[in-house]
Amino acid sequence: MIHLPASVRVYLCLAPCDMRKSFDSLQALVRDHLQLDAFAGHLFQ
Repeated sequence: MIHLPASVRVYLCLAPCDMRKSFDSLQALVRDHLQLDAFAGHLFQ
């Protein structure tokens, strides 16, 4: 079991996403669609 601090949020994508994209492209999805910072310590799945 993974224990995460209470400050860490986990975001799940409900729409299909092409996971073959580069890290930069996936980070751009988080930035553009969710308007969040991908480097803030939260988890994006």
